[in-house]
Amino acid sequence: VHCASPLPLGTIVEVGDLGFYEVQDRTANWIAEKYGDKVIDIYFENHEDALKFGKKTASVKKMVEVM
Repeated sequence: VHCASPLPLGTIVEVGDLGFYEVQDRTANWIAEKYGDKVIDIYFENHEDALKFGKKTASVKKMVEVM
């Protein structure tokens, strides 16, 4: 996932009932400035799958933080 929050790269998060993801990148600055630091962007292999998934609101729980 891309994450605008200050979570370190490599941190494992649980996103609602969608599953577990690793923070691998940062969200673009303009997105973080517009929406704040509570944005997680889940990577999809193609644009069609991303469009089908759409925009969702979910709780996020930090599972393992890499030092």
